[in-house]
Amino acid sequence: MSDSQESVHDQEQDEVIFTADNQPFKTKQAAAGCMGSKNIDQKVYGICQYPPGKETFAIIKRGSSNWNGAIESEPKETKKAGSAEERFYKVIFQPMAHPNDLTDVMLGVNGEQLVIKREEAVIIPERFKEVADNALTPRFTQDPKQGRKSRGSTRKFPYHFVEMSTKQAYDEQKARGNEMTLNRQKMLAGEL
Repeated sequence: MSDSQESVHDQEQDEVIFTADNQPFKTKQAAAGCMGSKNIDQKVYGICQYPPGKETFAIIKRGSSNWNGAIESEPKETKKAGSAEERFYKVIFQPMAHPNDLTDVMLGVNGEQLVIKREEAVIIPERFKEVADNALTPRFTQDPKQGRKSRGSTRKFPYHFVEMSTKQAYDEQKARGNEMTLNRQKMLAGEL
């Protein structure tokens, strides 16, 4: 491959961002979640249908040769944490499905982390619910004659929706959880 072909290839990689397995995103929300988790500038990149006409999406540099018009014409501000528009959900995360699963569910949005107990009703903000909704694990089958085949994906953190909740209830629950975590850390350090 010549130097000019390599630079075009590298430039194309910078202009189009796919999933970790180099495939288009299946939903616009998944692409938006990737933009948020990787702190991708919405003024430089946007979400487009990719390839054009398909119901899959990619994060594409605005104005690049691959740009086919953003789903939203202007970059929009994401909901601020705890804003009046943010909704809160009471959910119950299912028990561990695999021995390698973590005891608690850990979700993060823009540097903010929640450690969530499984099998207990908890209140989470919409931004964390979206992370749980978009955390998928690929499923495969292995056939000696045909090789490994993708059979879709399942949620990494499945949960049951209980009811809508409020910011006040979330704040109270979070304060209790933070206190429990601090006490546990002190106990492990021998301070209690």
